[in-house]
Amino acid sequence: MPEECPTQREPYDLRLMDLPSPPGHISAALCVRIVASLQTAAERTVRLRVSGDGKSRGRKPAWLQAATDLTITRLGQGSTVMGIEASPLAEAVPKHFGESLFDTSGTSGVTCLDLVARAVRAARQDGPEVRVLDASVLEALHKMGTALDHPGATWTLTSRRTRQTLCSVDRDLKRRAKSLLREIPAARLELVTGRLNAIAHEEARFHLLLGDGTALPGQLNPDLDREVLRPLWGKPVTALGTVRFRPDGLAQTIEVQRIAQESPGDEVFAARPAAVGEAGPDLFTGARLRGGYARPMDLVGTWPGDEPIEDLVAQLKSI
Repeated sequence: MPEECPTQREPYDLRLMDLPSPPGHISAALCVRIVASLQTAAERTVRLRVSGDGKSRGRKPAWLQAATDLTITRLGQGSTVMGIEASPLAEAVPKHFGESLFDTSGTSGVTCLDLVARAVRAARQDGPEVRVLDASVLEALHKMGTALDHPGATWTLTSRRTRQTLCSVDRDLKRRAKSLLREIPAARLELVTGRLNAIAHEEARFHLLLGDGTALPGQLNPDLDREVLRPLWGKPVTALGTVRFRPDGLAQTIEVQRIAQESPGDEVFAARPAAVGEAGPDLFTGARLRGGYARPMDLVGTWPGDEPIEDLVAQLKSI
């Protein structure tokens, strides 16, 4: 059952400037593009915060609909201003959001639009904040910058409650997002060992708690039955899957193709996979070693598709 939406909603102003149309007017096509790009960014930043992955297969879950339920309240004169309201995440979806997830004060009113604004600010900087942005969110930010489709046009998002401008969107954001997307190494097969921690069994999502104390978000490949995870909850496991990376080259998520309980010697795969300094096609050339063992990519095309993961690990260790 969908979680009940709160009655108290946070108000924002989306102010559009330097449009080709007169102040207070906006073409329907441009309005749709801007709102659609904002909605996409909201959904992906919220999903990224909950699961570690901004995109997911299947129908949008009820909790995500509640968390990103935006309402256009008015269209103001002067500069073209759209009033927008959004529900605080801790009230809209308390199951997934709590104040402990946030590292700033006044978190009780944080909404999906605040997360979008944080993502925009992070993309514009070279600081550590950018590392949490995955490809799906960067694609959404690129779409926001593209939606304006007019040289010099820009829009800002302001909290009507605090009168603070939270972020600005223009073609420079589009270029910055595109640059960061190019920095993300290509996805590749990896073996990862960690303790399996459940976060959403019904969606086959989980965390692998790694040796360094961090968590790697994961999801089962759709061809696998999620029941394969049930006897492994809370246990050390070794998983073979497609790892997707962050802009800083560290693993962001893993889509697991095979998983089994950890065996002696698997500890070598307990580090978070990294592709620092690697990009594009170069990821798939040459043999790469980790701790003296070959990478799963070295065996592509040499092992049968139905081979147990234990046999794959044994082959890797023997190379």
